[in-house]
Amino acid sequence: MCGIAGHVGPTARELLPAMLGLLKHRGPDDSGIHVSADVGLGMTRLAIIDLVTGQQPMSDPTGRYWIVFNGEIYNFRQLRAALEADGRRFRTRSDTEVILHAYAAYGEACVERLSGMFAFAIWDGAERRLFLARDRLGKKPLYYWHRGHLFLFASEPKALLCHPAVSRALDWPAFHHYLAFGYTPAERSIFDAIHKLPPAHTGTLVDGRLTLSPYWRLPLGVSSPRTGLAESAAAVRDGLREAVRLRLESDVPLGVFLSGGIDSSAVVASMRAVTSGRIATFSVSFGGAAPSYDERPYARLVAISASGCRSSMRGSRAGFATRRARWPGACPTRRRAGTGATGLGASPITPTPRCAIGTSAGRAFSAMRSWRDWQGRRCPRISSPGWTSPGRRRSPRLVTVTRWTARSGSI
Repeated sequence: MCGIAGHVGPTARELLPAMLGLLKHRGPDDSGIHVSADVGLGMTRLAIIDLVTGQQPMSDPTGRYWIVFNGEIYNFRQLRAALEADGRRFRTRSDTEVILHAYAAYGEACVERLSGMFAFAIWDGAERRLFLARDRLGKKPLYYWHRGHLFLFASEPKALLCHPAVSRALDWPAFHHYLAFGYTPAERSIFDAIHKLPPAHTGTLVDGRLTLSPYWRLPLGVSSPRTGLAESAAAVRDGLREAVRLRLESDVPLGVFLSGGIDSSAVVASMRAVTSGRIATFSVSFGGAAPSYDERPYARLVAISASGCRSSMRGSRAGFATRRARWPGACPTRRRAGTGATGLGASPITPTPRCAIGTSAGRAFSAMRSWRDWQGRRCPRISSPGWTSPGRRRSPRLVTVTRWTARSGSI
């Protein structure tokens, strides 16, 4: 997990460093800024691939194109081989440079060749064009704010709130949607003035005009001949193993969040089938205060069967606790594994610098707490010539959320 941010248009020079400061938790290993006239790109990096030469922002050899990228491209080695066959030369081993060369070679259609989870921005200095892209299912976030000839983007909304012109007014329908389903609709955020680049979309900014274009849609179901239970199970197993194998590309140790449920257990079993050596697994329990929620016995069985290295994290109090550890060093997974697998949704392998637990009620408390924080207590406001801050009232203290204190031990 990394953080990206940037702007096109005149703004205070302190803005981009302030935005990156609020994204530091997403990328504790490195950070960088590229500024040219009224354009700025910034990135905070969690180093996973090419730890030495993969720094960002990154440029092509001519200096025309600059990129900031959050995510991972699973087929970057195959794409690199094809680009090298066409005569392109690479200076790093990173998947970031592959995206950069793919854009130079194929233009906006490069996203159709990418397999992975990604959100990135490429600045074309020759044509003064900003190109944005987000993966097909929206696994990586990308928020933006646009007014006139000023365009801001970032991995999280709070980074955009550093600019005094960005309003904190809530998008109430989106907020209600979040409380009900755990996410906001595709193109909306909690804030009325801040938008998301929708999944499977690209955005092109030229002369202050932003154009959004879809590049993929979920295929319609195709009828297939009936197969037996054994054949269907084998097809699912093979597909899952291949998906996990593609996500094991890493220059740092790998780990697994193991709950003992079907999803994470299947991921662990698939990792065992496609890789050798011990697998570090991490589990979270509610302890004796909520024994009916304690799945450690199931997690233990799966970990033992996979000959894994096991670790557990137990909450100090049960209930609605759902707070992220604020700093990467506070989470045992960050000290023991650079990346982690999870059984959540379609994201088997994701960078995990922090630990988190989620419940519906917890999301409500967390959202209200975050709203209070975003009201200005923790987000620095950067004054910019020609911009004024929209009026707002200080939000009252809504709720106090009990934090989890994680401790590591034998499962």
